[in-house]
Amino acid sequence: WWTATMNGFYVDGKAYAGVQDFTIFDTGTSALIMPKAVQKQLMSDWGVECILGKACITECASSSLPNALDFDYNGRNFSVPKSNFLIPFEDGLCEVLILTLPIDTPPFDKIWIMGDVFLREYYAVFDITNSQVSLAQQKNN
Repeated sequence: WWTATMNGFYVDGKAYAGVQDFTIFDTGTSALIMPKAVQKQLMSDWGVECILGKACITECASSSLPNALDFDYNGRNFSVPKSNFLIPFEDGLCEVLILTLPIDTPPFDKIWIMGDVFLREYYAVFDITNSQVSLAQQKNN
């Protein structure tokens, strides 16, 4: 796995717990995976209902949803628009692709997995020689 330490996670300027956590960049994961406590707080703040703690459903046009999620890595902001984490499915409803791991005991309670929700917005270079991940904003045509 390619990893990094997140220095901050913000939604509309509000800092959330869970920073300084272990982050995995994984092209094989569709969703954004975060610690349960952070996901639970986000869904509560947004008024989103989660079924059995897994599938989280909301109205696509809900005004309580933020325009973006902001992640701080090494003092640089990486913003993910809501179009990346909302998937429309029926009657004006969307699934929120922000999930948790089914295991919430240490060290798994501190893991973030930056899947396609994040990586669709950023170009990632996995540098084997220097054991590092570099990120750059993708240009949309």
